[in-house]
Amino acid sequence: MFDITFCKCTNFDACKCQKDKKIPLAERLFINDQILERKMVIGKVDVIATERRKKEKRKQMEDKRIKRKMVKTDADAAHAQSMGAQHYVFVLVYRYGCNYLEISIIKLFRFPYLSNGM
Repeated sequence: MFDITFCKCTNFDACKCQKDKKIPLAERLFINDQILERKMVIGKVDVIATERRKKEKRKQMEDKRIKRKMVKTDADAAHAQSMGAQHYVFVLVYRYGCNYLEISIIKLFRFPYLSNGM
């Protein structure tokens, strides 16, 4: 078997490798066995662990998207304040399936039907 791990540390507690290069805690026992005794074998795909990783990755991507949107929203809010608050309306939108509120700024002159009702 050839070595495909990035982390070559023998003492995982004192490992100073980058986070993405470290061996996950659940796989350390198997890697140690493969280096020394080679008694363990690889089984079928762990569906639960795979789904957990997919869910974590989706959450990370959603968090990045929200952060980018919040930075943009903060810039839009600062612009709205400089232009005069009467031209903008702040809208809170609850996203189903997620645990966050999204803040959007709508320019009233782009949506004339909103400005007529106010």
